[in-house]
Amino acid sequence: MQRIHPRFWDIAYALILVVAIPVAIFHAYQDRWAQAILVTLAAGVGAFILVTGWNRTDETVPAAPTRPSPDQDASPPQPTRVELERHRDTNGRYLGWLPMGAVSGFVATGIMTAAVLLAYGLAALLGSTASGANQLQVWFASLVDNTVTEIATVNLAVAIAVHLIAGVLWAIVYAGFVEPRVSGTGFQRGVKFGLVPWTLSIIVFFPLIGAGFFAADVGAGPLPVLGNLILHLIYGAALGKVYASHAIWKEPVSEVSPANVEVLELAQRGMAIGLIPGAILGLITSVVFTSAFTTETDLLMAGVLGAVVGSAVGVWIGSLAGLSPGIGKDGENAGVKP
Repeated sequence: MQRIHPRFWDIAYALILVVAIPVAIFHAYQDRWAQAILVTLAAGVGAFILVTGWNRTDETVPAAPTRPSPDQDASPPQPTRVELERHRDTNGRYLGWLPMGAVSGFVATGIMTAAVLLAYGLAALLGSTASGANQLQVWFASLVDNTVTEIATVNLAVAIAVHLIAGVLWAIVYAGFVEPRVSGTGFQRGVKFGLVPWTLSIIVFFPLIGAGFFAADVGAGPLPVLGNLILHLIYGAALGKVYASHAIWKEPVSEVSPANVEVLELAQRGMAIGLIPGAILGLITSVVFTSAFTTETDLLMAGVLGAVVGSAVGVWIGSLAGLSPGIGKDGENAGVKP
């Protein structure tokens, strides 16, 4: 059996965090805000650790082996690691950019949604319209109760579906058109890209739904614009970081072989392929289960949340596509350069 790269366990962890989002939404939908905030906080902490790599140490290798001194412990040298980067096409895009972008957008949207839920919960706790409330408290209260939140609450299932689809589509735009044309690390490129959907949201989306340019009609002062900026920067940073992790790998030299590289390639393609079937199967399963065992839950909401969970499961199962013992025997370097 081929060795699965540790990064795919990171991706599996990310998808577990994505699954936590429907759980938090369900609690919020049932007015169980304490549980919703706790789940969201846990997902937010996990997302921070995952995206920043805070829980991993950067392995560095000395330029040449040295003989330990008598008063030093003789520890085995760390294996030499090299960077493998996907080839780019004539337009500067990474080969396989479309599935990479779709999966990266799915994960980044989940992380952004966790931030949205957390921000909404905090605004609900800090906001107040009681007599004696200061201007900031009034702004926070308006941030919770306004035209945008009313539309989202009435059409919550549709809002979740649109939010997820938009996140994946923006990621495909980033992977196909923006990432090759901006400079910096994956994190920096993603942050720069986050300014694009943010700008469009405050000058196009807000007016379309009746909130006015720059959300001026919401009555929350600068908070909608600032909050929207923070959320889109979180989305962009997560998108750029996850996308770069698909494109550049750090591998021990002993594992740089056509077979192992093909394992990585097949796993990444499998993740993208599993996204849509997983969503469809999750939607059908959730609707059937809800219809058979309860009449109190909105079928549309159940279907959307089931589709989100099914997508995450489909992506995770797809990431295991390279584990077949026969994979890679006759493979070549699969468009990856050291």
